[in-house]
Amino acid sequence: MLSYLIATIVLIAVLLWDFMDVFGFASHTTINYFIFMGILGSQIDKEKRSRLYTSLPVLQRTVPMMDLMYVGLCHAGMVILWIVFLIIGYDHISARTVWGLLSLNGFILSLIVMFIIHTHLGFFDTKLYKRSVYAGMLAVVAAMATLQYFGTFARLMGFLTRQLAMPSGAIALNVLALLLAYWSTVLFTRRKSYLA
Repeated sequence: MLSYLIATIVLIAVLLWDFMDVFGFASHTTINYFIFMGILGSQIDKEKRSRLYTSLPVLQRTVPMMDLMYVGLCHAGMVILWIVFLIIGYDHISARTVWGLLSLNGFILSLIVMFIIHTHLGFFDTKLYKRSVYAGMLAVVAAMATLQYFGTFARLMGFLTRQLAMPSGAIALNVLALLLAYWSTVLFTRRKSYLA
């Protein structure tokens, strides 16, 4: 509720003083959402909710699906704020804006589910996984630095931005979110740490 309150206050401020566009506002709601749901929520919970739910007479895969549905519903509330921003704050809504927001929706959901997957994989507690996480982050930084050094980073970002404002980009990212959600469910049922 606090996350929604902050997002609504920012929405009212943006509509009154017009200091960011809809994508800036969507980015703000995403950061807000991650702080409250991803960081604070997971620190407070510490598997207690998962243990409680798995003690209920329900199928094991129902628990991660409920978590994903909860995340999706909370994110849907933020999307409603994006739509309010578009309706009130924009004189003309182009197709590129709509496809861009749909792409952003798929990207945000994919990112959230990747954090959930990261949490699940962390419970397997293997040194190889921890090393691969650091190696992956270093590889991304090295790839970006290499692209920048050869002057192709800006061109690549321009190409990706154009794709995200088209139906193909929006469909690809939302399908990716669904595939990651399925993988997250599979990982939850295999890790078993919540039974301890």
